[in-house]
Amino acid sequence: MKGFWSRRLIPGLDDAAIAIHKVTVAKAVMNGIAALVGTLILPWPLCAAWLAGGLALEAWSWLATRRRARGGAFSSRGRWNFIAAYLALNLWWLLLAALFWTAGTPAGEAAGLILALALAARFVLVFHTAPVVFLLAGAAPAIGALSLIALLDGRTWRELLPVWTILGISTA
Repeated sequence: MKGFWSRRLIPGLDDAAIAIHKVTVAKAVMNGIAALVGTLILPWPLCAAWLAGGLALEAWSWLATRRRARGGAFSSRGRWNFIAAYLALNLWWLLLAALFWTAGTPAGEAAGLILALALAARFVLVFHTAPVVFLLAGAAPAIGALSLIALLDGRTWRELLPVWTILGISTA
């Protein structure tokens, strides 16, 4: 396991830290957009609290990745700080997915499913960057949301199969 850690995981984490640092502002904006759209599904005070927590976590992530983004090396403590910040951010988005899902509306369930599938895809992409993984990562949230809405509408898998297939191949 130690060989895997030093040869595969550590370089992947270090590269991820650099990439994540570069998009911190964009991610903060996405927090705002998600909270704003969330008010269509959830009470606005809940969305405002989620936004405040998300922005605090983004600040932590920016601080945790700053040294590596400037070309410095991570210390063991710095790497664990980045891992904790990255995990906390993803769990925070997963919380929003759960809040959407439990709202009990088709839009909330679809939005929650999209977020959960996108998070799963992003996690996989940190470690596996083969073209087929990109294809699946891009298609999964759209196929999942469309399927959920269609199934709630009473559609059968036979009606959905052509749509799933075309969605899957069109992301290539």
